[in-house]
Amino acid sequence: MLETASRGRRWLLAGLSVAAGCIATLVVLEIGLRFAPVSSALRSVEVNEENPVFHFQPDRDVTYSKGWRFNHVNELRVNNAGFVNLHDYVRDNASPLVAVVGDSYVEGLIVGQAETLHARLAKRVAPKARVYSFAASGAPLSQYIVWAEHAARTYGARGGIVLVVGNDFDESLGEVKQGPGFHHFFERDGVLSLELVPYRPNALRRTIRFSALARYLVFHLKVLQLPVLQLPVLQLPVPQLPALRRRSGVESGDVGKPREAPVFVGNTFARVDPALLGQSERVVDRFLEELLARTGWSAHDVIIVTDGSRIFDPAARAATQAAYFPRMARYLRDRARARGITVVDMQPVFLAHHAVHGRRFDFADDGHWNGLAHALAAEAIAATPAFQGLVTP
Repeated sequence: MLETASRGRRWLLAGLSVAAGCIATLVVLEIGLRFAPVSSALRSVEVNEENPVFHFQPDRDVTYSKGWRFNHVNELRVNNAGFVNLHDYVRDNASPLVAVVGDSYVEGLIVGQAETLHARLAKRVAPKARVYSFAASGAPLSQYIVWAEHAARTYGARGGIVLVVGNDFDESLGEVKQGPGFHHFFERDGVLSLELVPYRPNALRRTIRFSALARYLVFHLKVLQLPVLQLPVLQLPVPQLPALRRRSGVESGDVGKPREAPVFVGNTFARVDPALLGQSERVVDRFLEELLARTGWSAHDVIIVTDGSRIFDPAARAATQAAYFPRMARYLRDRARARGITVVDMQPVFLAHHAVHGRRFDFADDGHWNGLAHALAAEAIAATPAFQGLVTP
């Protein structure tokens, strides 16, 4: 009996020692990472029917870096309106205002705020006009409508520039993605209806926001993407209904069969599913209709910018023309031009520059535009008569 009790105490002490060691290790890691450039949580505010416009907690300085070694360190500012921008937004100002709307390409965390296309355009037209950005990572075309309307109604933007990239089309569909805080298109009686997916920060997100160790694990090491952690109770609350999108990259008959990795063009699956393509074309038509109707802008007040595939080998480029993003980008450009909207296609711009200088327009470890790409986009936009008209007092 005494021997059993003694053995139990030894096990208890051993367990307590292990627990204390683990806690001490976690404390040391937390303290140490607070002195490292761990990416800050941008802290999305609650989004609901009363506050339907997605933005971040205003007036904050944040840090961005990438990977376990903290690559691409940037110190950034979230302004008074809750968007990543060097300048505060003013509601009552007589000078012309142009809104730049998009996702992480416009947000520009990896390039730094002064290098973004909207910062370059703002510097070009100051002080006679202003350029404000409305963007966040993961936003699709459907969300761009809401930000454009917000820019027009709240700040008096007389026109807008919309940067469109590969995943903007399919991720606008609620059957493909439902990003908390974003608006998506849902099928309602044969019509694509723009509806909000509400967002309220939960305990897991609050923990990630305030713990440097948690942010390092989630943002830098991507631990929540490990298969062992793909349990509903452990995942961040980002509801997904991925069946339709999955068909664009992996056919149902491919499941369980060995095959090559999916081919990406324009940072999205190259393979095309007819159902997805048809739905994506409906997204484009609805997007253009809603954009003009909700903002009150005319077609001459809008500039659509499409990303390039950034494939420079002629044979490889020709082989990808039937891929999902090139097809959707062409469809968008055609439909926009038919309405009289100005279109800037970055692919020929990239091709012309690459033919002379041989430089790349993204990063070796990241597909987002680098500073050169942003500069070329700003130059191409500024050269359009539409932009000149928008910034002329």
